[in-house]
Amino acid sequence: MLQTKVAIVLLKKRVASIICLLAGAALVLLAMPRTIVSYASLPARVAYFDIQQGANPSLDRLISIERDITLALENEVGTSELNTLLSYFRLYRITLDDKHPSDEETRLVLEAVKDGLRRHPLSASLWTRYAHASYLLNGMDPYTLAALDKSFLYGSHEADLFRFRITLCVHEWSRLPSSLKEKVLAQIELGAAHPHVWGEILAGLSGDAETRMLDMMRNVSADVERAKLLAAIAREKQNSR
Repeated sequence: MLQTKVAIVLLKKRVASIICLLAGAALVLLAMPRTIVSYASLPARVAYFDIQQGANPSLDRLISIERDITLALENEVGTSELNTLLSYFRLYRITLDDKHPSDEETRLVLEAVKDGLRRHPLSASLWTRYAHASYLLNGMDPYTLAALDKSFLYGSHEADLFRFRITLCVHEWSRLPSSLKEKVLAQIELGAAHPHVWGEILAGLSGDAETRMLDMMRNVSADVERAKLLAAIAREKQNSR
């Protein structure tokens, strides 16, 4: 009788151990896709930080990051976050040296942006990215204008978005509706105290667009001479690459 009781106790312990082992294995399996996603997105986050600090990742590095993110997307976990990263690096790469990327690559950027917006519809960065890709594909069409409007609406104080938005709007000033023109002028007034930002923007402008930008800056009492000096320095750096 005693031996039977001992055997039952041992059996219960063994069953409990097996259940715990199976539960642990199940948790590991459940966590694995997210671990893969985190691992795949780490190089992208490092590269993103480097770009924000003024570095220029190599083309091979950018392609490798896109490949890792694309593979991670096959796990169907964290797809919105991954597509947000993918759209950033894809757009950065195709506009790095080629001012006229292929329609196919630009459409891939748009698809990734749309997926990110399904989860983050108030993201100013994603709407700015959408406007950029849409502009490359179709110019200043209603979709581009709508995306630009949302970019200003959700991120009027985000300085890292100033450059693209203002540059595009100044170039396409005659095609902007009055509501967008008002937002551009408000943005310029908001950034009047930051000549380095406007120096970077001026460096990418020429002709009528540059003249228009300078006139707008003068109207809000921005430090135009300082901005022009910084623009000249930025152009020298671009020409020396």
